[in-house]
Amino acid sequence: MESVTVLLRVAQRRRWRRDWIQFLEALSVQLSAGFDLSYSWPQTLAALEHSLSPELVCWLRIPGAGGVTDALDRLAHEYSLAGHRHWFRTLHGLYLAGAPIADAVRAVATALRSEQNRDLDAHARTLPSRLNIVLLLFYLPPALLVLFVPLLGTAFLS
Repeated sequence: MESVTVLLRVAQRRRWRRDWIQFLEALSVQLSAGFDLSYSWPQTLAALEHSLSPELVCWLRIPGAGGVTDALDRLAHEYSLAGHRHWFRTLHGLYLAGAPIADAVRAVATALRSEQNRDLDAHARTLPSRLNIVLLLFYLPPALLVLFVPLLGTAFLS
């Protein structure tokens, strides 16, 4: 039962990463077009809300009247994956300083994309051993039965 919960947790983490990549890439497009983050964040969220996971949408919503600075501050301090909090702290600091933020958002999306590719490569490396087990368990016994039952049948009948 423990392995099922681990698999579900890994699948949820992969989905969240995929949704973050989608959100951040769409956000970086709007920022590259010259829009401000306070306009781009809610617009991107509204456009992608139906394709993102509901838990992530709750994290991305701007709480109250504080604006995007409160959302980035909340993500920087309370987000569940501690490794990603520093990105939100950096984005929060850049936004408060009035620095260009489009390249930073694109860099975060690129880092998430490379993390996803590394994860998929590691998963692909384990597939041959898993496929060998499936082959041994489900293909080999029926194939041996199909080959040897007629031979044994003719040996006993003659």
